[in-house]
Amino acid sequence: MTLPPAVDVDLSLACCPACAHERVVIDRENLPRLGVARLTVSCALCLQVEPLGWSTRKGRYLFPWALRRWGLA
Repeated sequence: MTLPPAVDVDLSLACCPACAHERVVIDRENLPRLGVARLTVSCALCLQVEPLGWSTRKGRYLFPWALRRWGLA
C-alpha cells in the first residue's frame, strides 16, 4: 500500500505548547488493516505527544485544534 507523504505543513513557526521548544517532529504510524496512517506530533525535548490526524490514499484529515496548539500551518 502506498500512502501520500506524512503531512505537508510548515514547521518554521512550530513549538511545543508545554515547554516552548522549537524541535517538533511529525510521526506516521501505518495501519494497513484499516488503510490509513495515524499522524502524531511530538516534542523532541519534553517528549509530549498528541494526535495530529489521519492520512489515507485519497487525502488526509488534520485536527484543527492540534494545528493551532502546536503552531503548525
